[in-house]
Amino acid sequence: MIRVTPPRCLMSRRLAAVLLACWPVAGAALDLTLPPGADRLAATGPVAGDLTVPTAAFDGSTVPAVTAEGRVSQSAWRIRDSAATTSELIAPLKRALLDAGYTAVFDCASDACGGFDFRYALDVIAEPDMHVDLGDFRYFAARRDAAPGRTYAVLLVSRSSLNAFVQIS
Repeated sequence: MIRVTPPRCLMSRRLAAVLLACWPVAGAALDLTLPPGADRLAATGPVAGDLTVPTAAFDGSTVPAVTAEGRVSQSAWRIRDSAATTSELIAPLKRALLDAGYTAVFDCASDACGGFDFRYALDVIAEPDMHVDLGDFRYFAARRDAAPGRTYAVLLVSRSSLNAFVQIS
């Protein structure tokens, strides 16, 4: 899971994130950079709990997933007046996770994920803080196995007509 440390300035575009392993808590620093105009709309945690992490697309009856237990944090960001595609928005965030030693667990887009059924299997911050367009979203889950335990990171990116939305869990 990722705990996002609030930026010193609300208009900051840098996310200083601390990656947290399952019990006991330990982690390494990671910087994720969002595009200009990113505003954090919501944040929860870190709190003891669990996070459902889909590991494959909706198969017609369920969304295969693992349950990550430990310290869970989520944040939702809006990027105003963004012309960037969901693919363009998620690419540098995925690269940062992979460069930090994470391994991709599952990566998909809208219909390939399973559309409606997949989206509603996700732990998503409620509207209007995190908007998910069922026809235009990207999902990426990754994990890192390091002492003292396994860490998961989940990215969800979507768009509205004018704005882009990013959720980091």
